[in-house]
Amino acid sequence: EHEDITVVVSTRTMIKVLPQVIFQRKKTVINIVGFGRLYSDYGIFGRFVFNLVVWFHGKTTAHAFIVEHEIDKTLLERFVHCPVFTTHGSGLNIDGFTRKRKPRGKILQIGYLSRFGKSKGSHEVLKAAQNLPSDRHLIIAGWDIEGEQFSKKFRALAQAKDNVTFLGKLHSRSEISQFFN
Repeated sequence: EHEDITVVVSTRTMIKVLPQVIFQRKKTVINIVGFGRLYSDYGIFGRFVFNLVVWFHGKTTAHAFIVEHEIDKTLLERFVHCPVFTTHGSGLNIDGFTRKRKPRGKILQIGYLSRFGKSKGSHEVLKAAQNLPSDRHLIIAGWDIEGEQFSKKFRALAQAKDNVTFLGKLHSRSEISQFFN
């Protein structure tokens, strides 16, 4: 309780400050808000670099790690020897959101909110949307990790099929709240 501790938030910052915290011998708590694009978008190389950086922080400066999910916690506990704590999933502050229950209709509504990319399974959602039965309605929101490959395909599919809606990137709490409702 009497020590100075630096809280490092996000994968990018964890990598950026690694030399600084090592050479200045700063004590840290690493808050990993999801494993990030390095882990998900760069295949085995990205996972290797991510794991190496986490392991190095764990061996040198980290007194603890904070992650969002039990799955992330289980993965980290395999190769770090300091405590790993969890926060509520997604780290999303629910203030300002409203919950409105709609009466159940005959059509099942399905929502997909994501950054689009192969590593996020967007190609599988696209395939499912192309074969979506008429008693289902898929509402898609988000944006591509890189380029507009999936956004263009989702937009075209929404124009071709009555049971697919593409919203694009959501910018405000009210838009996100409306999507979840």
